Amino acid sequence: MKRLSPIFLILLALGCAYYNTFFHAQEFFKKAEKARTSSHGREGAGKEDYEKAIKKAAMVLAYYPKSRWVDDALMLIGKSYYHLGEYTKAIRKFQEMQTNLPKSDYLDDSYYWMGLAYYKLEDYPLAEGSFKNLLAKGKDRKLLDEGRYWLGEIGFVTKDYQRGIEEYGRLVAEGRGGIRAQAQYRIGECWWEMENYEKALKAFKRVKGLKPAREIGFQAEFAVGESYLKLDQPQEALRVFEGLAREGRYYHHLPRVRLKIAECKLKLGHTKEAIKEYEAVSQEFPQTEESAQALYSLGVIYEDELKDLKKAKEFFEESVQEMPKSDVAKRAQEKSANIVKLEEYKEQLSGEEAESSVRALFLLAEMYLLELNEPDSALAAYRSVIEHFPESSYAPRSAYAISWIWDKVKGDTLQAREAYKRVLKDYPHTSYAQKARERLGLPPAEEGEPAESLFIKGEDFLLQGEEDSALAWYGRAAGEYPQSQFAPKAIYAMGWIYENRWDSLRLATEAYQSLIDRYPESEYALLAMKKLGKKPSKEISPAPDTSTQKGPELTEIDSLPFAPPPIKVGELFYPPGAVVTQETVLVKIRIDQFGDVKEAHIVESTGNRALDWAIEDAMRQTKFDPADIDRKLYNSWFLYQFEVKPPEK
Repeated sequence: MKRLSPIFLILLALGCAYYNTFFHAQEFFKKAEKARTSSHGREGAGKEDYEKAIKKAAMVLAYYPKSRWVDDALMLIGKSYYHLGEYTKAIRKFQEMQTNLPKSDYLDDSYYWMGLAYYKLEDYPLAEGSFKNLLAKGKDRKLLDEGRYWLGEIGFVTKDYQRGIEEYGRLVAEGRGGIRAQAQYRIGECWWEMENYEKALKAFKRVKGLKPAREIGFQAEFAVGESYLKLDQPQEALRVFEGLAREGRYYHHLPRVRLKIAECKLKLGHTKEAIKEYEAVSQEFPQTEESAQALYSLGVIYEDELKDLKKAKEFFEESVQEMPKSDVAKRAQEKSANIVKLEEYKEQLSGEEAESSVRALFLLAEMYLLELNEPDSALAAYRSVIEHFPESSYAPRSAYAISWIWDKVKGDTLQAREAYKRVLKDYPHTSYAQKARERLGLPPAEEGEPAESLFIKGEDFLLQGEEDSALAWYGRAAGEYPQSQFAPKAIYAMGWIYENRWDSLRLATEAYQSLIDRYPESEYALLAMKKLGKKPSKEISPAPDTSTQKGPELTEIDSLPFAPPPIKVGELFYPPGAVVTQETVLVKIRIDQFGDVKEAHIVESTGNRALDWAIEDAMRQTKFDPADIDRKLYNSWFLYQFEVKPPEK
């Protein structure tokens, strides 16, 4: 038998060595890919095996740079870095492939994966360049179609929808396989984003003829139904959704489809049938987002159509309980809170004090307008203010609000002009008359002053629900014209916003106290005193130290419950030179329905104001689990023992 030469044996051994090294790299990569795909995108899935694959493949490049597995190793490293989210490193490997191995069979792949990496980095021009290189130089039919698809995606994500339609359209016309149906579906989405629902409908309908995969087929048909709803054709939409509901292969989407069936019936005026459908969804698919949405929709029906606030509140509360941390639960919580406020205002209206009654009535009108979107109810409430309290400061505000509703909400120019004229006639010397003149196109009144103009702008922004802008204009009125009659009125308005819109007792107290100190003889100072529970006197006490105040009209400390253990405690930043003399500090906190601390006040000072502030700031960064708090106590006050650890030296 002929013996093999030593040199041949050495070459054979080396070949086996670098193949074995790459083989192990490939095995680690396959294992990582399996973990990633089976985890449905879970972060970190396959991480260790991707890293092992990179190390093994890097050995091939380092020890066997002339081997036939170099391009395989480069691609494996680049794709591993991509799946690890290290896109810049991935791009470098793909560039290395294109520069050093321009004739590699993996050249098409390198352009494609480089484009994906740039896309992930949101560098869309470079992503586009890479995909265009693929289209210009590539030969792999499947990758060419994928590259064209991603050019369409770049158009979509950059909101250049017309460009997206062109790229997707070329893929539909020239491509092969199921990606054509996906591209056609995206064409429909482009038209949808452009609010051209007729063309969106036609595009979605064409998906069915392109033999789509099951999921794309469902999404396209569902979008057809939604397009009919946008085009105000609920009967056609109902036909589509009922057809989807009968398709057994789409059973996992049934709750979502049933919600749309209920929506269609509601739009058709079949309120009772819609209610039954929503109730069925909540009962048949409990503890799901669809169930929470169904309960929320029931609350809206009882609130807006049936005017049964008690029943509406019950459904909103059930929606919160169904999925407490969902987006729909947050909306339901807000709706429920609004109804509670509404009930409080109505209860105040039955009181004997005229001032509290007119305020409650005015707030009721504002809630109808700005939060419940019921302009007709708002008009009725504003008219009641004018009729029953014509001499109050709320009367001219209500008269102007009525004009604004006819003008901006209802779009009735004739009614709006008549209402603005009534403001001029009934309240000629108020800031609202000046604004009414503007709306009517009349020149400003001669007696007007700059402070009044600033104040009026603030009022106008407040009516539109833009509190930040209102505060800015009120602040200018008070700051630039402190001697004006509008200065105290502007400060009072700022306090009112802090109290009623921002729900910040601290900021409201500061504004009201500032008003008392600066304008003690004004009528607004008297109102501010009542807010703070003070009795009018000639000598006004200095402003309190708001850093440690407990806040006006709060529950007594002894009766407050202790907060549950937090899920996250805010970090305490010690002021320079602060000396810690206490192990714990008692803090009074207000926790909202999302577990966030909205306000925090030291009950007993540490003796160092800067440290007090730091503790309060840490408490405001503290987070609680809403599930640990009785829902009736949301937005209520609690006590909390804050642990004060001395800083490490």
